[in-house]
Amino acid sequence: MFFLQEHIFATVFEDISSQKLSEQMLLLQKDLGIALSSINTIEGACDEILTTLLNVDGINAGAIYLIDKESEIITLQTVGGLSPQKPQSELTIEYHSILGEVIQKIDTPIFLISNHFLMKYLKEFYMRSLKQ
Repeated sequence: MFFLQEHIFATVFEDISSQKLSEQMLLLQKDLGIALSSINTIEGACDEILTTLLNVDGINAGAIYLIDKESEIITLQTVGGLSPQKPQSELTIEYHSILGEVIQKIDTPIFLISNHFLMKYLKEFYMRSLKQ
């Protein structure tokens, strides 16, 4: 706090929200690294990764799909925060389907609000990829 004039003063506050988020992410990374060092299966690793991601503020649900290039199948490995009873059709995705090809081209996580938003996003993403 400092005085500008008599009876007038100013205070400066530093926004530390980004610093707190960075701190939270570093702690999650450390904990995830420790947890993964004792896991020896892909299933266990995916479960641990998703559990860690669900501890990040703003992430309420998620799923991890594995891509098997030999069998050309994309399989749901783990899901969290969503309905535990998923239709059988959502457990695997055809490798050469539009959705399968879009998933293979994505190199960053997608955060979605609804299935309607997902389909709109995938259509736009696929159309952009065709233009490249």
